[in-house]
Amino acid sequence: MTTTVGIDIGGTFTDVLVYNGSGSGFHKKIPSSSDPAESLQAAFSVLRTQHLRPSALFYSTTLATNALLQHRLPRIGLLITAGFRHILELNQPQQEPDDGSSPPLPSRPVLPLEDIHEVTERLDAQGNIHIPIVAEEVPAIAAWCQTRNLKTLAISLLHSARNPEPEKRLRALLLAEDPSLHVLLSSDVLPAAREYERTAATCLNAALQSLMGTHLNRVRRSMQERGLRRPPLIMQSSGGLHSGARVSQRPLTTIFSGPSAAAVAMARVGAASGFSDLVTFDMGGTSTDIALVQAGQPVLTTHGHVRGYPLRTPMVDITSIGAGGGSIAQVDPDTRWRVGPLSAGADPGPVCYGKGGTQATVTDANLLLHRLPASLLDGALPLSKEAAAKALFAFGQSRRKSAAETAQDIVQLVNHTMCGAIRRVCTQRGLDPRETTLMAGGGAGPLHAADLAALLGISTVVVPAQPGFAAPFGLFCADIREDCAAPAPPATAALDPQQLTHLFTQLEHQAQAALNQQHLPDTPRQFRRSVDFHYVDMSTQLTIDLPQGGLTSELLHQAVSQFHHKHEQLCGFSFQGRKDVGLSTLRITAIATQPKPALSTIAEQTGPVQPIATRSVFFFETRGFLTCPVYARTHLGAGATLTGPAVVEQYDATTLIPPDCQARVDRFGALILRRPTVR
Repeated sequence: MTTTVGIDIGGTFTDVLVYNGSGSGFHKKIPSSSDPAESLQAAFSVLRTQHLRPSALFYSTTLATNALLQHRLPRIGLLITAGFRHILELNQPQQEPDDGSSPPLPSRPVLPLEDIHEVTERLDAQGNIHIPIVAEEVPAIAAWCQTRNLKTLAISLLHSARNPEPEKRLRALLLAEDPSLHVLLSSDVLPAAREYERTAATCLNAALQSLMGTHLNRVRRSMQERGLRRPPLIMQSSGGLHSGARVSQRPLTTIFSGPSAAAVAMARVGAASGFSDLVTFDMGGTSTDIALVQAGQPVLTTHGHVRGYPLRTPMVDITSIGAGGGSIAQVDPDTRWRVGPLSAGADPGPVCYGKGGTQATVTDANLLLHRLPASLLDGALPLSKEAAAKALFAFGQSRRKSAAETAQDIVQLVNHTMCGAIRRVCTQRGLDPRETTLMAGGGAGPLHAADLAALLGISTVVVPAQPGFAAPFGLFCADIREDCAAPAPPATAALDPQQLTHLFTQLEHQAQAALNQQHLPDTPRQFRRSVDFHYVDMSTQLTIDLPQGGLTSELLHQAVSQFHHKHEQLCGFSFQGRKDVGLSTLRITAIATQPKPALSTIAEQTGPVQPIATRSVFFFETRGFLTCPVYARTHLGAGATLTGPAVVEQYDATTLIPPDCQARVDRFGALILRRPTVR
């Protein structure tokens, strides 16, 4: 059978989803390895045992994310304008907000000061050459690289976004001196005016390139061994796909690869089920990822960060916290209990997995409260309630609590941590959580979704048909995407329609050329324009979309009005009529549309819904155990209605329906929970 395969490698499980011409086919969860390449090999082995021969691979990976979070980066050098050697020291990453899921992370520069070398040259703010490159310095720089055993160099010269020629000349001189060097230019990576952000992004890309390149070479070899010649398409943080060759050049664009794919999937499912505005909540084994969907599309940002390091490329606006099924319960030095960010992962996993884990986790707590069945993955992963109880009792002894009481506290702690993150995501976008719809994804999301909705005052929860496979399904729902940016012209000409149209046309040609170089499928293409506005003398920048085609003064003034409105919505105020508006960055997004799989519909429910079992389950609404029916998700047809308390089980997730909730299955198999009264 010829198939299209989506593979998402997460921290706990690797998800494999197969699609053919008629819709969804084989799906499988495999415990992840510490080496993503080994996880991918395991996924291919599973496909082989099923006699499935993939014709195309869509792929999302946490390789870059893990390397950056753990600061396990290959060594690189940085060449910078004389006088600016300390720019990475002076702009050390800000600490993560303390949301209760993790202690603040220590500040750490991208690379040590010893690996930064100054270069005699200088551009002014308009890009004019004030001091040219001194060619006589290059041999000494090459010798410095050899002495420090630096094979990769990042070059970030002051104001090079305005004029990249000095960077290009320096690279040419270096390669003439030492052709073995690998050199990356900031004017190629992030042609934007902010010096620290551009320098940090260039260094991070340079450090990640060898890791990602080596990994994707292994991926390609594995595919070729199985007769798959078509290059893989990799999910970027923007929610768009690109070729492995392009991603190898810009690995920083994959920082939120898997979470972005999940957000794309939930946006697609939500729109089909009649919910175009959502807050998505994707809870896996290691982390919870939260994003907003508006008008059927994930909300994007150009001001993301990970571990405090700036990410200034378009990306799905995702907040990721260390709260998952494998999150470990800990005691802080001040004796407070904390859940996460440390995770048991896939190896050894929660204590109840029986693989050597000893520290109580969220999964252990849910199992002891009978919120989970005796085994997961259709019986492939048996769970030990006795082992979970022993670990929970040991953890609770410091407060003289029973295992059941400890389990309740752990679940409540992780619920409040996730609620705090969801509130923050909503309020930062000017939204009231009570006016949103919550969509639960991930293997653990549907288990906690109703609890979170009650705490947040949300009345509607949507659980997709396959919540645990949101990320691989999102790979099939995405288009190929190329993002290009350029600094705006000087302020005196910032709103000149003809000049801006000319610059946008150049960016479109650049994006088109980048797509053509990757030998991607020949599909229809469209271009989207946007600009970053800011108030003069203020640093906050907001991205505003522009219409396609020729620009006029009227259209630009309308865009400025949108900026004022958006600034007031997000920041609580605007300076309309009191401050001038500046233009900092021009952006072009090239979209090569891909065919999307149709969402499968299910048969109508005939007759009453029959439970497969009953179980005594703990509900926080009643502060006790209630005997409730257990339903198989595969037995629920369209129109089926369930009244809580109830449990719905399936291969990839368990959904909890509290006593005051009703659930209905729509024609796409989505389970829609509604609460008549919200606390």
